[in-house]
Amino acid sequence: MIKPFFSVIMPVFNKAGQMNDSIRSLKEQTFKDFEVVFVNDGSTDTSADELAQFSKDDERFRIVTHEKNSSVMTARYTGMKEAKGSYILFLDSDDTYAPYTCEKICASLQNNLVDIVRFDIIEEPEMYIRHAEDFAEGTFDAYMKGKIEPTVWKNCYSQAVVKKALERIEPFYSNMAEDLFLSTVLYHCAESVSVINEVLYHYNKGTGMSTRRKVSPEKMCRDMNSMVAVEEHLFSYVDRYCPEYHSLAERKMKQNMRYIFINSVLNDDDCVNVMEVLYTLRGGKTQWLYEEACREAIPILVRKKYDLTDRKLELIGVKIEPFKWLGYWWDGEKMISFDEEEL
Repeated sequence: MIKPFFSVIMPVFNKAGQMNDSIRSLKEQTFKDFEVVFVNDGSTDTSADELAQFSKDDERFRIVTHEKNSSVMTARYTGMKEAKGSYILFLDSDDTYAPYTCEKICASLQNNLVDIVRFDIIEEPEMYIRHAEDFAEGTFDAYMKGKIEPTVWKNCYSQAVVKKALERIEPFYSNMAEDLFLSTVLYHCAESVSVINEVLYHYNKGTGMSTRRKVSPEKMCRDMNSMVAVEEHLFSYVDRYCPEYHSLAERKMKQNMRYIFINSVLNDDDCVNVMEVLYTLRGGKTQWLYEEACREAIPILVRKKYDLTDRKLELIGVKIEPFKWLGYWWDGEKMISFDEEEL
């Protein structure tokens, strides 16, 4: 096979009946010089059959199979190793590309050959556009300071950067915050970055964790185990290759753990379940989160549950300091990120 210009990596685990739009967006690309690497991560439904059907009439599509589920992190690692393209893209199986995505990125690279190309995305169904800001030479520093979101699918990466990253890391099981780890490594391995201020990626927010209404204690335990695995590998990488960023890496991990917890219980009106979920954080590397949640996050949830805005409290003569949980706070309507406020 002739080396393609792009490789698109798509991890798949039990996505039968949910991949049509993503596949269609690939087949409709105006720029045709690309391959797609599907990583079937031990699916137990009919995903394998669907992938075979999608691939049978297009030699650019190929399937790599894990015999058992190994997590999103490992599936992406496998895809990166298998990719033959000069540049690497990531596409989640429930998201889509604009039809001119590959064409626009290729044109940008012809004018400015860089290690990473960043581009705008749109969150659907809200149709909220997230712009890729240009931090020029300070991109990694901006990322570590929280000014750039840790999502690998918002960028295009050179094969050289991916190869360098693969030489420094190893696969591990994680289905939560794996983007944070990979983004840290890939940004650190890059020497040059450019930006395309056009929407090239359509993120289907309706299938993510923002739609959750109730999370079981078992799910929270699995999520936190993934986060702890990410923490161990992230700190190991940072301490070896860029130790001056260790404190910022710790901050990013704590913010992500807080975010996972608060989003898991924010819409849960079952107080017993919330307490059971909270209990899973006791002990070990998440003890600090348990203590913080008891002291600060739970009051936020109580205010939300009973609609206790500052204005309502003032009307009955009660004035209290707003509950702020480092990284997030409840403004009476939604969770606000301190980083978003600063930006």
